[in-house]
Amino acid sequence: MLGFLENSDIIETGLEKNDSGIALASTEVDVHRAIYKATSNLAVMHVHLLAAVSLSIIQDEIIPIDVEGSYYLRKIPILAFEYGSSSKEMASELPEILKSYKVVIVKGHGAFTVGATLEEALHYAHMTEDISRIIYMVKCMGGNLEDIKKSSYSKW
Repeated sequence: MLGFLENSDIIETGLEKNDSGIALASTEVDVHRAIYKATSNLAVMHVHLLAAVSLSIIQDEIIPIDVEGSYYLRKIPILAFEYGSSSKEMASELPEILKSYKVVIVKGHGAFTVGATLEEALHYAHMTEDISRIIYMVKCMGGNLEDIKKSSYSKW
């Protein structure tokens, strides 16, 4: 759980080959390694965000509608894969997307965030969930997201 991470929850493994840490590592370790190898990011995080994953099922991208969200993350791509967990396809495609974005969501599964530090990657994870919750709440209140985007972005 993001709010209760301890140092022991951070698993270090070799970048090229398996070592003693591999038994505790995520099943997404090959995706993490591919991202490290293909990008300049020093931290990669994979998280299962409830609101963001929920939106990923009905949307192809997440465009923030709040000021802070749109400042940090202009767009969050959502990608669908035949095998949406630890697949070679994910390891091939996600690094390319994460060269241009700080967050990408695997449809129906979870988000990958990147940064110079784990704190930065965690910041983008929290930001993604906040953005998604705001969108969800506005939709629940009957707000038309297209009207909000058109009227708000011209002012921001």
